[in-house]
Amino acid sequence: MFTVSATDNAGTGSNELAASHILRTKNYFPTLADPVVPDTVVVPTTNQVNAVRLTVAVQDTNGIDDIASVKVSIIRVENGTIAGIYDMFDDGGTTVLQPFGLVSGDITAGDGTYSILFPVANTTNHNMYRDFKFVAIDRSGSESAPKTKRVYFK
Repeated sequence: MFTVSATDNAGTGSNELAASHILRTKNYFPTLADPVVPDTVVVPTTNQVNAVRLTVAVQDTNGIDDIASVKVSIIRVENGTIAGIYDMFDDGGTTVLQPFGLVSGDITAGDGTYSILFPVANTTNHNMYRDFKFVAIDRSGSESAPKTKRVYFK
């Protein structure tokens, strides 16, 4: 809604004119830089949990505020099934992730780099590969082209 009024040099004000206007802009799909993921993850042999940081930089010509979510899917290479889908965060590390109980792992809030700390426990299978597939979704529901990184669990 726009409202317009005027005041003359004597200080006399005009009536206000109000009008609605719909502003339409072209939607641009978000884009992803190459994700930062280790090539190899060492599975712990004790009860400790290794936290692996996954990050991906996101851009959108409509602005970083147009990004609704960034997700990473973990895919079993041997059969193509999804082992899990997780939200990533650009929050400066304030969000506590459930069921993991870790903070998000993001370093700087609002910089367009989304992160997640992914736990690797000693119950994780050894000598296997998993594909980590990243995608960004903007507020109109448009998805970026996915970026996939294969990781070896040693």
